[in-house]
Amino acid sequence: METKLQHLHGFLVDSLKGLVHQGKIHASQAGGKVIVDGEDRGNEGYRIAYWQYDAGVLIESFPHLKMDPKTLFAMLACWINQFDGDRDVLDDLSDPEIEVEENNEATADVLIRITFAEQIEIVPDESGPIVWNSTRYKLNPVDIWVAEEAEITNDAGHYA
Repeated sequence: METKLQHLHGFLVDSLKGLVHQGKIHASQAGGKVIVDGEDRGNEGYRIAYWQYDAGVLIESFPHLKMDPKTLFAMLACWINQFDGDRDVLDDLSDPEIEVEENNEATADVLIRITFAEQIEIVPDESGPIVWNSTRYKLNPVDIWVAEEAEITNDAGHYA
C-alpha cells in the first residue's frame, strides 16, 4: 500500500517530467508518532491508530525560469486538497513549509517540509499477526459501505 509521501513523490516526478530529472526529486521521512484511535469503522474493522510523521521532498535544480515556482506551489496545494483528506482530522497537521536555495540564475533547490498522518486500519483475519481484544486482525483498509437508497418514515408510519 502506497503512503502519502510515496504518492506525492510520484506525482511530482510525473508533473515535473521534462523539467527536472526524476533522480533529482527525493523524498524522505523522519520522526513520527503513533496516535492511538480505536474507532469502529463498521464491517468489523477498526482504525486503530494514525502514523504521523514529518516528511521532506527535495527538488534539486528546479528550473525557476522555465516554470514559475508558484505553479509548483499550486500543484502541491491541489495534491493536498485532493489526496490528503485527513489534514483536518488531526489538529497539528500544519501547512507545508518551503525552503528555496538558489543555485544560479536558472535553477534552485526546493525543499518541501510537510507532516502527514496515515490511517492504520485493521480487519479480522484468523491468521493475522495482530491480537486485539482476543481477536486476530491483519493490517488492511476497512471497506466502508455507503447506502445508495434509503426509506424514511415518520412516527405515524407514513412514507416520505
